Amino acid sequence: MKFLAILLLALLAISSASANYQCGRFACLPGHSCICDKGIFRCVYECNDLQIVQTVVNRWTDGAEGPSVQVQVQIINHSGVSIKDLVMASAVKLNANQIWGVDKCTFDNGITIMDLPNYQNGIANGSSYSFGYVAKGDKAAHLYVQKVYLM
Repeated sequence: MKFLAILLLALLAISSASANYQCGRFACLPGHSCICDKGIFRCVYECNDLQIVQTVVNRWTDGAEGPSVQVQVQIINHSGVSIKDLVMASAVKLNANQIWGVDKCTFDNGITIMDLPNYQNGIANGSSYSFGYVAKGDKAAHLYVQKVYLM
């Protein structure tokens, strides 16, 4: 019995350490989206409610720094309801001084976390919201929806 209790405690510690972020009482894994619909939380691997379209609008090379790209991002709401707020993430550490149109740009374990700005009152169904960033490299960073709060 003591062995079983220790084993369960160890598994709980491992699952807590490997979890990326909280989603209500759940912990979503990296690359998953947390959706809160009327107070009910769920983790999904693909978030079909939102479409993220990234367009590289400019490319250049900074000598020893290498290539850089300027990217315009459009988030399109296909959820059928208005989105109150959303949090996006990227596995690439983006420079906070080179991201515009988002708030609360933070970095956690090499992941960039971005939130809709306070002045943006969500995204209505069928509507979109745009922002932009500059990234090192020759292509757009992989962005994914981390949390979605539906109205």
